[in-house]
Amino acid sequence: MKLSGKNKLLLSFTLFSLFFGAGNLIFPPLLGQQAGSNAIWAFIGFLITAVLLPVLGVIIVSKFGGLTNLGNKVGPKFALIFTLLIYLSIGPGLGIPRAGSVPFEMAVSPYLPDGFNPKFFMVIYTLIFFAIVLWLCFNPGKLVKRIGTFLTPSLLALIFVMFIVFLFKGRKAVSDPIEVYSSFSLLQGFVDGYKTMDTIAALNFGLVVVVTLNGFGISDKKSISKNTIFAGIVAGCILASVYLMLTIVGTCSSGVYPPFANGALILRAIMNDLLGGFGAFILAAIFLRIPQSPLYVRRGKRFSIRRILPFNAYMVCPFYI
Repeated sequence: MKLSGKNKLLLSFTLFSLFFGAGNLIFPPLLGQQAGSNAIWAFIGFLITAVLLPVLGVIIVSKFGGLTNLGNKVGPKFALIFTLLIYLSIGPGLGIPRAGSVPFEMAVSPYLPDGFNPKFFMVIYTLIFFAIVLWLCFNPGKLVKRIGTFLTPSLLALIFVMFIVFLFKGRKAVSDPIEVYSSFSLLQGFVDGYKTMDTIAALNFGLVVVVTLNGFGISDKKSISKNTIFAGIVAGCILASVYLMLTIVGTCSSGVYPPFANGALILRAIMNDLLGGFGAFILAAIFLRIPQSPLYVRRGKRFSIRRILPFNAYMVCPFYI
């Protein structure tokens, strides 16, 4: 069976959305601000670990039918321990707290009334946010359609609007790089790319691609490999384009705004400067549209959850309090 062009695009958008989380939005602007005039070399290093290695990881894991099968080439115990560590690192260890905290800080926290305890609202927000993610997890059959036809296109459109507005209206001045980027910009960018965690997460996402293709009726290894490579290339190109826009924003504004602790604050300052309250609304919409997708496997004719991304909100709240 041949995969239609529409389904190839949906698969590519879904893979992009799996990669593009909260950290992917905030690291490129920070890299651009800190690297300044050396941003080109830093960006090249960033692309290697934030785009190239994740795409290669998905392709390789999909060839083996999942991370466990790949790990079994070393040994069953290694496969179990290694897979468990991967799940923990991209789940409750780092990925889940970041997935909830960054959107809260950008879309909710700035609008809280003075005198209110933000931790209380963070708990409420976390429960609601991950309850929605949990609902998505229990409807995995519709996940590709929801992400590919709505979430990802609207996210890309909003990021593009933000970039165009900055390009034509933003104040621009490029600063000198900070010390770590002045001599080793390529290497530092290479290290920064790992912070997105996509190189690690890709070891999980290969199975998602295989399962999705099985759902489309694609089961032979040759077709799975061919469609995975196509989806990986398209998703990688979209990732690289988004990273480029965000890095340009951070670089070209590095001499205008004071140093910030993270990329989220950079984007907030720029959008507030350009569009005021409406800019803050656009930025909040971007963060709230970052998909948080589950990993699932298909058994027989039914889908069963192998990893519920929120791991339930109750596992997440302790990271915030």
